[in-house]
Amino acid sequence: WQITGVQLEVGTEATPFEQRRPADELASCQRYYQTGKLLQTGDGVMTYLQASSLFPVPMRASPTVVVSDNAGNTGKVSGDSTNNIPGTTAMITATGLSLGANATLIGTNVFMQGNFTATAEI
Repeated sequence: WQITGVQLEVGTEATPFEQRRPADELASCQRYYQTGKLLQTGDGVMTYLQASSLFPVPMRASPTVVVSDNAGNTGKVSGDSTNNIPGTTAMITATGLSLGANATLIGTNVFMQGNFTATAEI
């Protein structure tokens, strides 16, 4: 069985039922918490890689960001088949972030990937 259409209120007065679309509810949540991946690719010899991304919804404030590589090491990024490359957040705002890494990667279609978690709690 299912229970739907329930609204809990504080106090003695009931307000009209508020029904929000799932997309609006997701956007409200994304103001406080977002995750994602940043990827930069290139050819040749690359010694510094940087990738930037805009958040799908602006966060309520500049978030705290934790970066990790594909193995889950925090403060690190992945490059080609290598993990544990030191990664830095070059720019963090409520609308997006930029991630950089100093690493020498040589070849065709070399890449850097960083996973991030951004939180802007109250």
